[in-house]
Amino acid sequence: MSGLLRSAAQRTVRKVLPSVSRLGSSVGYGSTSVVARSMSPALPSTCRFATTSSFYIEPPEEYLFPNEDIEKGVCYALNWSLNASSITPSGKSFRNLKLNELEAKGGMSKLYDPAVLPFTKQIDTDVTTYLEKAGVLYVQDCALGALSTNEIPVRIISDNPAAAAMFAKLCCPTRKVPLNMYQEDVTVYLAAETNLGPFISVDKPNRRIMMGGTIKANELVKKMARSSVNAFLARNILPLWGSMENNTIYLAHPGPHVGGFSGFSYTPSGFCRLLNAEVQADGSVVPLPKLPNGLPLPKSIVMFAHDDTGAIPAATKLTPDQAGFYYITACAPRSLSKYAEAASLMMQFAKVCDVYMVNSGAFANEDDIEPTARAIVGQSGSTADALGLKPIAVSCKTKSPSSEQVDTVSIALNHMAGERTKAEEILKAGPPKK
Repeated sequence: MSGLLRSAAQRTVRKVLPSVSRLGSSVGYGSTSVVARSMSPALPSTCRFATTSSFYIEPPEEYLFPNEDIEKGVCYALNWSLNASSITPSGKSFRNLKLNELEAKGGMSKLYDPAVLPFTKQIDTDVTTYLEKAGVLYVQDCALGALSTNEIPVRIISDNPAAAAMFAKLCCPTRKVPLNMYQEDVTVYLAAETNLGPFISVDKPNRRIMMGGTIKANELVKKMARSSVNAFLARNILPLWGSMENNTIYLAHPGPHVGGFSGFSYTPSGFCRLLNAEVQADGSVVPLPKLPNGLPLPKSIVMFAHDDTGAIPAATKLTPDQAGFYYITACAPRSLSKYAEAASLMMQFAKVCDVYMVNSGAFANEDDIEPTARAIVGQSGSTADALGLKPIAVSCKTKSPSSEQVDTVSIALNHMAGERTKAEEILKAGPPKK
């Protein structure tokens, strides 16, 4: 290129290209000025120009994460685990502090009976947002079940150390697994302060329990019992919520029940308690005496139906097949949906202990239910009734159903069982079909 042409090209470059940001320039990332770019004419894409001006590319902005210190509440693995539990913490978080450490932090106040509220998206948002903004979170990963073969993992997330302490006292220690592999079956979220006052609400499909304020433990345990039943059955575990007295389990039922509320679980490989404490009627938690994790099988179990017609007798002893049939029909726990698994496990359980059924709806006086439940253990009936059951004679007044009521209940029970299981041995154990 001749000198004249080269000089013309350089003049063109100086006219077209704006000044280039140099080291120390206030223009970001070494790019040309935004104003200059908007005022400069576009260069033809076929033209190439050389310039001696140098570009400066600033390094990307860096963020300094706090140093991980688990004892000070900074644990990356726990934060990721909480994120999987729908909580993104903004402050400190502690996991599985010892009971004396939690109790030393205080936070306990008077316990209240909670309002039971239907679950809504707004409750979910309010509780999780509150916990995410809390300065400190206390996480307790525990288990329902004292044996590793009989347990399901549960978690509480709260800003109240006293609530975390109550949960740790109530539940059993869980087997140790890496935190990134931990996944609870039931999650409890407790916000210490809410605009709704003391309340409890259950997200049934996702087995999440939302709570606010300081509440009594009995309502929490009832909600955990209902939320966990299908999680147990999915692991081939039969949960037995209720109480034990004189080596007999009394399953929870409408109305008063025998003793304090606790729970047990059965698998073909073992039998154990579900909790480390017993919840009393006033909502207090009383630790159980030290027991081995695995327990001997109970002598008997009493389950409760509630048929107001009295067609189901007040008391009867069941065969293993009948135990499976009535457990998923007249005595089905609330929230139960895995009926086939429940019937199969109850039938297996009935082969190693005696199973009795009490119909609380057959009694003229509710006060007679508990004494009758205790009195029938060890007894058996003789003559089969219209439902194929052998009633045990009781000493209190009971209802006398009509034949039409008995037929109606018989049809309803068989229809219900047919929708819940296809196991022939269970279906044959129901009332005779006419």
